Amino acid sequence: MTTVAAIQLGATANRDKNLARAEALVRDAAAQGARLVVLPEIFSAPFVAPEPDLEYFEWAERSDGPSNTMVRSVSAELGITVMSPIFEASDLPGVYHNSTYTFRRGELVHVYRKSHLPFSNGFPEKFFFRPGDQPPSVFSDGDLTVGTIICYERHFPELVGSSPSREPTSCASRWRVRANPPRTCSSSS
Repeated sequence: MTTVAAIQLGATANRDKNLARAEALVRDAAAQGARLVVLPEIFSAPFVAPEPDLEYFEWAERSDGPSNTMVRSVSAELGITVMSPIFEASDLPGVYHNSTYTFRRGELVHVYRKSHLPFSNGFPEKFFFRPGDQPPSVFSDGDLTVGTIICYERHFPELVGSSPSREPTSCASRWRVRANPPRTCSSSS
């Protein structure tokens, strides 16, 4: 059996402190036996504001930026798999993604860019992000088959079909963690 850890972390306006806290939590999870660690959506920065804000784009980082650099290093050092959701600045000017990079023992094994973006209820994600051009996919990690979806996509369980029985879901809001979660989540707030 493989132990999976879902990290809960409230990001502040200090990326260095967010990264240090995330690294400490990943190390703690690994020390407790986790082989797969899932960080929260855009874990190293505050989540998007309820209203469009051009200053938020300052939080975007390239795929080799500080968040993935830390995750890749810790993943290699500890010999574990870590899912690293970031606010990704692409190589194309003005194109940004809500992406999850997955590193196994320091090697990049999977990338998923959120393809379903809401624009309602105080989450103007379409203002900040462009949808990814690939549907969610699954990858194997030892005895696990992992499907990656991000937050709002939990409303579309057909995205990952019947492949995995549980999908790690990065969400900006607080969610109850259940031993045998259903295919959808319910908010604790």
